[in-house]
Amino acid sequence: MKVLKFSSDKLQKLTFVNVDPLDSFLSPSNFVSRLIVNTPNLVSFCYIGPALLSSRFSNMPSLDHARIHIINRDFPKNMEWELHAIATGFSHVKGLSLSADCVLFFCPIFRVIYRGSIHFGCLRVLNLDIDGNADHMEGLIVLLKASPKLEVLYIKFVDCWWKSVWVSTEMDVPCLSHHLRRIVITDFYDSEFSMEFIKFFLQNGKMLEKIEITQHKQKMNPQKLYALQSVQLASKEVYVSVVSHFPSGKIELLQFVYRKRGAVLWKRFAEKLKKTNRSMRDAALKSGVSFRGNKRKKLFHVLNPFRAPKKIKPFI
Repeated sequence: MKVLKFSSDKLQKLTFVNVDPLDSFLSPSNFVSRLIVNTPNLVSFCYIGPALLSSRFSNMPSLDHARIHIINRDFPKNMEWELHAIATGFSHVKGLSLSADCVLFFCPIFRVIYRGSIHFGCLRVLNLDIDGNADHMEGLIVLLKASPKLEVLYIKFVDCWWKSVWVSTEMDVPCLSHHLRRIVITDFYDSEFSMEFIKFFLQNGKMLEKIEITQHKQKMNPQKLYALQSVQLASKEVYVSVVSHFPSGKIELLQFVYRKRGAVLWKRFAEKLKKTNRSMRDAALKSGVSFRGNKRKKLFHVLNPFRAPKKIKPFI
């Protein structure tokens, strides 16, 4: 089959899982030819599989959310068609989820192949998988510039290049200046690139209110986050919370408040509870309350923002 075409006026949801169950990707049973989607009333679209050649997505003005998950790292020679398909077919989408390879499509190194405009004028929520390197960061910036009304950004770090060099700079990004208020980061790596990543949003997010970080593989060094108080903050106040999950089941919550006059640090704890008390545990994470049986105790400590970072040492 050289062309697979979906054309329907009534179709509202389309999920295309182009992966063989017996193999991870690029199995002989995979569809690797041209995909054409023409569905004016489509609300939800999902594609999981290898990058296709000469794909085309058009006439989808009702699209509410879309997910494109490219699983192979060997890009086809004419991968500009993939970028063209994403940039033009999903221009009306309100929620967009892209895999790390898709983000790389938007990197300026690869964008020289595609000369067309990129614009997601209706996008409110963007969910991305990225690698911790300069190419993915440049691709992310292109996506941010193409999404002027973006309000929430979800980032998952798939991998991190520990020696990758990228330095944050101040720049004019419409969504950071007017709409983006919340950033949620999962599987965060404690590296210099990660600190520059946060610094970029602190420097440019004029409407930014919250940055939520979740860690499962390692513990964040609070002194590095504390040092970011020297950054020239773009907004009046930004809350940065770091939730660390430990094998023992304990959950540790660190919360920083960055202000133009300094940073304040709270350290709070929430312990693992039984499944029946899941709602109590969630409430504990939000309020900073630690539950032990029938007892409840609120633990927090406020540091003077002008004291030296060494004051954090007793809490590590």
